[in-house]
Parts: sequence; C-alpha cells; structure tokens
Amino acid sequence: ALQKYDHVLMGIKPISLLYPQSMSLLRLGEHYMDKGDGKTALYILNRYVQLYPDSENIREIEKIIGTIEDKSEPGLCTPDENGELGYSDRSVIFCEHEPGDQLYFIKEGRVKIIKQSKNGDMLLAVLGEGEIFGDLALITSSPRSATAVSFGGTKVTPVDMNMFSEMLSKSPEIIKKIITSISHRLWFNHVRLSQMSYRKPVTRLFAFLETKLMEDGISLKRKAQHQFQFGLDELIEMNELKAEHNMDEINELVNCRWLSFNFGTITVTNPAEFTADVQMYKQRDSIPSAKKISLMRAAIHADLAEQPGETLLPGPSPDGPAASEEPSGFIIPEIAGIIPSLNDDDPSVRVNAVIRLGSLGEKARGSVDLLKERLGDDVKIVRKNAARSIMNILPPGESFRMFRDAAADESQETRSAAVTGLAELNIADRSGIIDLLVKALGDRAPMVRSGAARSLGYIGTEASDAAPHLMRLLHDSDSSVRILAVNALEKITGHGGYISEVITSIRGAAKNDTDKFVKTAARDALIKLNRRKKIR
Repeated sequence: ALQKYDHVLMGIKPISLLYPQSMSLLRLGEHYMDKGDGKTALYILNRYVQLYPDSENIREIEKIIGTIEDKSEPGLCTPDENGELGYSDRSVIFCEHEPGDQLYFIKEGRVKIIKQSKNGDMLLAVLGEGEIFGDLALITSSPRSATAVSFGGTKVTPVDMNMFSEMLSKSPEIIKKIITSISHRLWFNHVRLSQMSYRKPVTRLFAFLETKLMEDGISLKRKAQHQFQFGLDELIEMNELKAEHNMDEINELVNCRWLSFNFGTITVTNPAEFTADVQMYKQRDSIPSAKKISLMRAAIHADLAEQPGETLLPGPSPDGPAASEEPSGFIIPEIAGIIPSLNDDDPSVRVNAVIRLGSLGEKARGSVDLLKERLGDDVKIVRKNAARSIMNILPPGESFRMFRDAAADESQETRSAAVTGLAELNIADRSGIIDLLVKALGDRAPMVRSGAARSLGYIGTEASDAAPHLMRLLHDSDSSVRILAVNALEKITGHGGYISEVITSIRGAAKNDTDKFVKTAARDALIKLNRRKKIR
C-alpha cells in the first residue's frame, strides 16, 4: 500500500539529521489500515494531508482517504462556547509523530495513551478527569511520542503555548502540576521496565496494579478501597499480554479476593492486603526454576575449568603511528569518497551523501558548493537535507547569504529548498528572513509559495505582520498552498494584531473552498483561533 511511496528512503542511514517525520506519520497510518482500524487511519492520513499537502504522493493519499471514508466513520470533535473540545468514543485527539502545539486538561471522561511498538499497539496509560496530557511535546517543541484516543465520551481543555505562558504568570501552581505529571510519567516508565524482568506474566499483572496504586498516591498500608479508571481489557493491553494466550494468568488475577472487576474499572478493595499478595507473587517469581539452577551450575563449573590467563592489548607498531594518532590527510580522502555519491542515480544514495557531509561540520566546508547544487535536486528529501547540511557546516550568517542567493535562483526546486532552510536558521534578528519569505509568497511556483508559507508558520508569532500576505494565499489556485496558508495563519496569529481579520478569512475558506482538505484545515484552525481570541 503506502510502502511504495517511501522507496527513496529505504536505503537511508540517518547520521546527524532526523528521519523525515512525514514518513513516520505515513507508516503509522499504514499500520492502522493493516489493523482494520479505519477511524484512526483516517485521522492520521488527514493530518498527513494537512501537514504535508505539497508532498509528491499527495493525490494517492487523498484517494486512499476517500476509500477509507466509504467504509469507516470519522471521529467526532465538537468545540463548545468555552473553547473546550468534546470527543466521541474512540476518536483520536492527536497521534504519534504529529507536531505537538497544545497540551490538554481532561474535564470529563477518560483518555487512552497508546504507542506503536514492534509487537503492535501498546497501551501506556488510561488518564481520567483532572489529569494533563500532551504537555511534553508542547514544552519541548517535539513531535508527539504517543497517540491519545478518547475512551468513551471525553471533554478536554486545549492549551497552546501562548495560553500556557499566560497561565504560568497568573497561576504558578500549574508549573508544579506539570512537573509532577512529567515526573510521575518518567518514574512510572522506569518502574514498568523493571516489571518486565519478572518471568511470570501473572506477577507482572499484580506488580503493575501495585505500581498504579503508588502512581495514584495511594498508601500501600491503606485499607479503604481504590478504583482504577481502566478495566481488565486495558490492564491486559498495558502489559502486552493476549487473552487467548494468557487465560490461566488472567483467571488467577480475576480470582484474587482483593480485586473487583467491572466494565471499564478495577477496584482494589483493600490495598494493604492486596500488596501482601503482590509481595508473595514477587518472591515466588524470584525463585529460580530447576532448569535455570542447572544452567547456573553449569556456568559456574565452566568458569572454574578455565585456566587464568592475562590478556594483553596490542601496542602501537614500532614502524607506524600510535593508535590514537590520526594519519595525515585522513579527512580529505573521507570527503572525496562521499562526493561521487552526490550525483548517483539512486536518490537514497544521494541523500545519504548529503547527510554524511553535514555530519562532518566545518571539516566539510570545501563541499558546500556541491551541496548547493543539491538544493536543486528533483527529490524533495535530498533538497531538504542538503539545506540542513549546509547549516551544519556554515555559520548562520554565511548560511543566510547562501539561502538568500538561492531564493533568487532560476530553478524552482532550489528556491523551494532555500525558503525551507531560511526558517531553520538560528539567527537572533529574523526580520531579513521574514522579508525574504514574504517575497517568496508571490513566487510563480506553487512549491515555493507553499514552502514559504510553511516556513512563516514555523517562525510563529514573530512573523505576525505577514498575515495580510498569507490571507491573500487563501485564494491561491493550488490547494496545497491554501492549506499551508491556513496552517501558517494559525501559527503566526497571537491574541491581538490581525486575529479578527484572520478568523474572518479562514471562516470563509471553511465555508466556501472547493477542496475538502482545505475546509478541514480551516475548521481545525478556527477552533484554536476562536479560543485564543476568547481568552485574550
């Protein structure tokens, strides 16, 4: 299915630059298609179109979405007058690998946090009312590390970075809550890894529930009951077990007199007595099996049978340089060995070459002109990594001048790569960058206009004065440009400035645009912008 679209990437060995986030998102969508989970696949692929509408494979992805829509109902997200979002059961709130620009407070209901693993989906947690999720991605500006799905009807309060900054100034307690949330998550992940050392699945189940008691702040000496907001199915899933393979262990857990199971909940009727049972299971698990004892004895006898000897490391050759010394002229042959690959017919070889040159940093300065040629490559991933490698090799000022010149190149591919690189430059005063990007919004090539729009969105509210230029792009003839203009307007528009004009323009796109993906992007942007305007 979607694998035919990533053939260019199959031979890439990431050295210093990130594996393309777009491909990770695409593969996640394929994973849920293969599982037969059309609702989740539909969300992921729609997000792909919204985030990467200028991808080479976009028309094929749109066709796949149309096929899924004929067979699956999409998840429902309904904003209310307070800016809170209501999700129907099993609706995706966000997915792994997409950008994280909001955290969420759970007002009502529950949320499952799921991560894809090599063995399938792994349920990390079931969160309930009052808990926070999505905070790490917002604070670190990193992609989502897991997928959040509503468990039953769920209502959440979204908070973007602007709102978050205001909340910190008005309510310092929020810092404590978020730090506590992240600390609990890290601690729980550490404990969960240690639980995997238990040999018997039933021990892992009991130990998991004990850990959840501690995570919920319940004393292990307490005798009053405590209810978890997840059921037996979720418990089995969180421990990566299968009901059909572990029925004996599951029955043993269900028969524990200190546990009560209902649909969607598990109650520990007496945590103190339950903990005593858990300790018994842990001690029983630590007793080596007869086979293990036999292997241990064999290993001991083998150690004793070996003759003690001294291992000597070879020293430097008397006729050559010491091992720690680098031979004269080492770097130049290394670069010389990479350069021919820049013109290889295979795109995966070319992209590997530009990444390797970028990983050498300043030492590869002599190859910058060759990397500049790759800015005009006919494969997008090669162009993008060529720009990043140039930034790894040259100081920001020199990189800016190179991208400025490239933005005026005759080749639309080179101009597109230049506007992409400009947004990632680490320069204190970005006014010159913003001016170049605004100018590129009027480029004759759609790929350059869309790249400039995406880059302005990447810069954020610092580029807020570009709003009038982006609003004009909402009428562009190319749908990918219109989608990226919508995305950029949402990113650059703060509480003041052009927010009313932007909302009016995007509302028009949501109502009148002929492309359903533009309408979806516009509706999503309006939810965020209306909430932002309401609380300013």
